Amino acid sequence: MGDILAFLTTVLIIVFVIGFAYFTTKWMGSKMGMQSNSQNMKVIEKMMITPDKSLVIVEIGKKLMVLGMSANSVEKICDIDDDMELEFKEINPIDFGDIFKEKLKNGFNNKKNASTEYRGSDEIQNIEE
Repeated sequence: MGDILAFLTTVLIIVFVIGFAYFTTKWMGSKMGMQSNSQNMKVIEKMMITPDKSLVIVEIGKKLMVLGMSANSVEKICDIDDDMELEFKEINPIDFGDIFKEKLKNGFNNKKNASTEYRGSDEIQNIEE
């Protein structure tokens, strides 16, 4: 009887932790503005200035503008004209599988690998120590 009670307690704790993680992630995602289904507006880039203030480049229709956002307000800072030169680079996401394969291939304790920083799946930059 004691073993069954310990097993059920463990299962309930695991279910609680998974549920808590799910709802926390869902809440944080909506707070960060990650859920957007708009066809006419698009966030091009966002830069955090402080934990509650950020600069955002948005595209509304065919018009680009810079907005300043805080916890209590959103202010238009300026429009981005066609003659302004902006360069938007795509950031390659880090692929854990590629990093892990590289570490397996070259060894985890290799000094050269310890000073390598991965910037993307195809791009590797050595850091001078």
